[in-house]
Amino acid sequence: MKKNIIILIALFYIGTLSAQDIEGKWQKKSNIVGSGLGETYCFYENGKFEFIVSQYLYLNTIISFEGTYEIKDNEICFTILSRKERVGAHIEQGSPAWQDNWVLEGGEIKEIKQEPVKYYFDFSFSVKENKSIITIGNSSYFKIRKEEE
Repeated sequence: MKKNIIILIALFYIGTLSAQDIEGKWQKKSNIVGSGLGETYCFYENGKFEFIVSQYLYLNTIISFEGTYEIKDNEICFTILSRKERVGAHIEQGSPAWQDNWVLEGGEIKEIKQEPVKYYFDFSFSVKENKSIITIGNSSYFKIRKEEE
Protein backbone atom coordinates (compact mmCIF):
# COMPACT_ATOMS: atom_id res chain seq x y z
CA MET A 1 0.00 0.00 0.00
CA LYS A 2 2.80 2.42 0.93
CA LYS A 3 4.54 1.66 -2.36
CA ASN A 4 1.35 2.52 -4.31
CA ILE A 5 1.09 5.89 -2.54
CA ILE A 6 4.72 6.68 -3.38
CA ILE A 7 4.08 5.80 -7.04
CA LEU A 8 0.99 8.04 -7.12
CA ILE A 9 2.94 10.94 -5.60
CA ALA A 10 5.73 10.47 -8.16
CA LEU A 11 3.21 10.44 -11.01
CA PHE A 12 1.63 13.61 -9.63
CA TYR A 13 5.03 15.34 -9.59
CA ILE A 14 5.83 14.28 -13.16
CA GLY A 15 2.39 15.29 -14.42
CA THR A 16 2.53 18.76 -12.85
CA LEU A 17 6.19 19.64 -13.29
CA SER A 18 6.69 23.13 -14.68
CA ALA A 19 9.56 25.44 -15.51
CA GLN A 20 9.29 26.90 -12.00
CA ASP A 21 9.72 23.45 -10.43
CA ILE A 22 13.09 22.78 -12.04
CA GLU A 23 14.33 26.36 -11.80
CA GLY A 24 17.80 26.33 -10.28
CA LYS A 25 21.13 24.58 -10.56
CA TRP A 26 21.38 20.80 -11.08
CA GLN A 27 24.68 18.96 -11.11
CA LYS A 28 25.52 15.46 -12.19
CA LYS A 29 26.06 12.72 -9.60
CA SER A 30 26.01 14.87 -6.42
CA ASN A 31 24.07 17.53 -4.56
CA ILE A 32 27.19 18.75 -2.73
CA VAL A 33 27.88 22.32 -3.80
CA GLY A 34 31.66 21.85 -3.63
CA SER A 35 31.57 19.35 -6.48
CA GLY A 36 30.16 22.01 -8.85
CA LEU A 37 33.03 21.51 -11.28
CA GLY A 38 31.11 18.65 -12.87
CA GLU A 39 28.47 18.71 -15.59
CA THR A 40 25.73 21.20 -14.57
CA TYR A 41 22.37 22.43 -15.85
CA CYS A 42 21.02 25.85 -14.84
CA PHE A 43 17.27 26.19 -15.52
CA TYR A 44 15.47 29.51 -15.39
CA GLU A 45 11.75 30.17 -14.91
CA ASN A 46 11.59 32.08 -18.22
CA GLY A 47 12.23 28.83 -20.13
CA LYS A 48 15.95 29.41 -20.71
CA PHE A 49 18.78 27.11 -19.67
CA GLU A 50 22.56 26.89 -19.62
CA PHE A 51 24.54 23.64 -19.70
CA ILE A 52 28.02 23.94 -18.18
CA VAL A 53 30.48 21.33 -19.45
CA SER A 54 32.50 19.50 -16.80
CA GLN A 55 35.51 21.56 -15.79
CA TYR A 56 37.38 18.29 -15.27
CA LEU A 57 37.72 17.99 -19.07
CA TYR A 58 40.89 20.06 -19.22
CA LEU A 59 41.33 19.94 -23.02
CA ASN A 60 37.73 20.77 -23.88
CA THR A 61 37.27 24.03 -25.79
CA ILE A 62 33.50 24.20 -25.19
CA ILE A 63 32.75 25.86 -21.85
CA SER A 64 28.93 25.91 -21.98
CA PHE A 65 25.92 26.21 -24.25
CA GLU A 66 22.51 27.79 -23.79
CA GLY A 67 19.08 28.12 -25.22
CA THR A 68 15.50 27.33 -24.27
CA TYR A 69 13.76 24.27 -22.89
CA GLU A 70 10.24 22.91 -22.70
CA ILE A 71 8.91 19.97 -20.68
CA LYS A 72 5.97 17.93 -21.96
CA ASP A 73 4.95 14.78 -20.12
CA ASN A 74 8.09 12.66 -19.76
CA GLU A 75 10.16 14.49 -22.39
CA ILE A 76 12.31 17.62 -22.38
CA CYS A 77 13.09 19.56 -25.54
CA PHE A 78 16.22 21.72 -25.66
CA THR A 79 16.70 24.35 -28.36
CA ILE A 80 20.40 25.25 -28.56
CA LEU A 81 20.99 28.91 -29.49
CA SER A 82 24.64 29.58 -28.63
CA ARG A 83 27.77 28.19 -27.02
CA LYS A 84 30.80 29.61 -25.23
CA GLU A 85 34.16 28.39 -26.47
CA ARG A 86 37.76 28.95 -25.49
CA VAL A 87 39.63 30.12 -28.59
CA GLY A 88 43.33 30.80 -29.04
CA ALA A 89 44.38 28.64 -26.10
CA HIS A 90 47.59 26.62 -26.02
CA ILE A 91 48.39 23.20 -24.56
CA GLU A 92 50.51 22.97 -21.43
CA GLN A 93 51.50 20.30 -18.96
CA GLY A 94 48.91 20.03 -16.16
CA SER A 95 49.62 20.20 -12.45
CA PRO A 96 50.41 16.64 -11.29
CA ALA A 97 48.61 17.25 -7.99
CA TRP A 98 45.13 17.85 -9.41
CA GLN A 99 45.01 18.05 -13.22
CA ASP A 100 45.43 15.69 -16.16
CA ASN A 101 48.77 15.50 -17.94
CA TRP A 102 47.66 18.10 -20.51
CA VAL A 103 45.52 21.23 -20.11
CA LEU A 104 44.44 24.22 -22.21
CA GLU A 105 45.75 27.56 -20.97
CA GLY A 106 45.18 31.12 -22.11
CA GLY A 107 42.97 32.16 -24.97
CA GLU A 108 39.66 33.92 -24.55
CA ILE A 109 36.05 32.87 -24.13
CA LYS A 110 33.80 33.78 -27.05
CA GLU A 111 30.06 33.35 -27.44
CA ILE A 112 29.17 31.77 -30.77
CA LYS A 113 25.56 32.03 -31.96
CA GLN A 114 24.18 29.18 -34.03
CA GLU A 115 21.04 28.31 -35.93
CA PRO A 116 18.47 26.94 -33.47
CA VAL A 117 18.61 23.15 -33.22
CA LYS A 118 16.13 21.07 -31.16
CA TYR A 119 17.05 17.96 -29.20
CA TYR A 120 14.62 15.68 -27.31
CA PHE A 121 15.41 13.53 -24.27
CA ASP A 122 13.45 11.31 -21.89
CA PHE A 123 12.85 13.26 -18.69
CA SER A 124 11.79 12.40 -15.14
CA PHE A 125 11.69 14.03 -11.72
CA SER A 126 11.98 12.27 -8.38
CA VAL A 127 12.73 12.88 -4.72
CA LYS A 128 14.92 10.39 -2.85
CA GLU A 129 16.08 10.89 0.74
CA ASN A 130 14.96 14.55 0.58
CA LYS A 131 17.03 15.14 -2.57
CA SER A 132 15.38 16.40 -5.77
CA ILE A 133 16.65 14.53 -8.81
CA ILE A 134 15.97 14.99 -12.51
CA THR A 135 16.96 12.44 -15.11
CA ILE A 136 17.69 13.65 -18.62
CA GLY A 137 18.36 10.84 -21.06
CA ASN A 138 20.47 8.38 -19.07
CA SER A 139 22.06 10.92 -16.68
CA SER A 140 20.81 12.02 -13.25
CA TYR A 141 21.25 15.52 -11.82
CA PHE A 142 20.77 16.69 -8.23
CA LYS A 143 19.39 20.10 -7.30
CA ILE A 144 21.93 22.16 -5.39
CA ARG A 145 20.37 25.65 -5.19
CA LYS A 146 17.90 28.02 -6.77
CA GLU A 147 19.46 30.51 -9.19
CA GLU A 148 18.82 34.23 -8.90
CA GLU A 149 18.09 36.06 -12.15
